[in-house]
Amino acid sequence: MSLQHLVTKDYEHKINHLYDNLYTTLSGNYENNQEIKVTFHVEKSLGLGQKTKISNSLTSGILDKFGDLIAENHNSMTFTIRKQDGNVVNDAEFREFVLNIAFYLVMFNAFGIIGDEISGYKLFATQRKIYNNDYITGLYSRDNTKSRLDNDGQQIYNAMQDAWNQEGGNPVWALEDCWPIYLLDDARELIRFFENKFRIRIRPLEN
Repeated sequence: MSLQHLVTKDYEHKINHLYDNLYTTLSGNYENNQEIKVTFHVEKSLGLGQKTKISNSLTSGILDKFGDLIAENHNSMTFTIRKQDGNVVNDAEFREFVLNIAFYLVMFNAFGIIGDEISGYKLFATQRKIYNNDYITGLYSRDNTKSRLDNDGQQIYNAMQDAWNQEGGNPVWALEDCWPIYLLDDARELIRFFENKFRIRIRPLEN
């Protein structure tokens, strides 16, 4: 398998669907001057915890391969949204931020925890699914028990859980679509694809 054979027009459509979901959900649930934080994990068989944060979870060989994007203890991205009359003012920057979230979810089969203890947790998402507190409670280790959807997050889950991966009554991402792309020899071509297709810059993760 190579990235060239994986990223078809249908696959591009799946990425666009994920982006649309993220954009609509985040733009509609954060207010002016609020900071949006997303922390990425690569889930393991024993669930999620400090050791599954993306910089801790990937092998040294993979981290070397993506050293310009993932440094030691760099697992998250933040963005301060600006809104006026309900519209996103810094829309180009916000769009790039959301596409970066989509990139990390797709490239690394990542699990995104969107929110923090200050502003509340709004979304627990992968490219195919969103999750509720019961899932996190069942999998999270004791050092992360504060990661719980707030009221807004629970409402997002209730409203979006079925539609997140549906279009016209059909699933968008099948399980077999969710490859660990980072393992492919030409995986870094996905960076080029995102940057050229969407005219953005893929951002390195922050501490």
